[in-house]
Amino acid sequence: MMVGFFSTPPSLIVYALIFFITGYFLYAFLYAAFASLVSRVEELNTVTMPVVLLFVVAFLVSMQGMADPSSTLMKVTSFIPFFAPMAMFLRISSGVVPFIEILISIILLIATVFLTAWFGARIYRMGVLMYGKPPKLTELRRMLKNYKSTYHV
Repeated sequence: MMVGFFSTPPSLIVYALIFFITGYFLYAFLYAAFASLVSRVEELNTVTMPVVLLFVVAFLVSMQGMADPSSTLMKVTSFIPFFAPMAMFLRISSGVVPFIEILISIILLIATVFLTAWFGARIYRMGVLMYGKPPKLTELRRMLKNYKSTYHV
């Protein structure tokens, strides 16, 4: 039996596109939100490190899941939006996953993408106001709490 792109089920290609695009936008919005907090390129690596670590952990969990895609770890991580683009797609490609689980994972992922974009826009507005000095975590929390509700995304 020949294995290749043309023998791949069309539904798997559709799921790959869905999870790739939503995962891409999720991490892109996270990077944009964190990167908007710095005013110099030299500070960028320090600020975006949490996003990099989150992605690396998601990747490593998915690689671990290749040994047993039906494990509890893979089932749980396929519903965590930051892990779902890799974990759920791995589960889908390796066997039968109930459609309701796929749908829940996609809905959670899309909702998280929109929340991340909304949250990132708020952080960007605050980052523009704090030009020149990197904010501390306590300052960010205070600014998010005192954020005027007149601004809408």
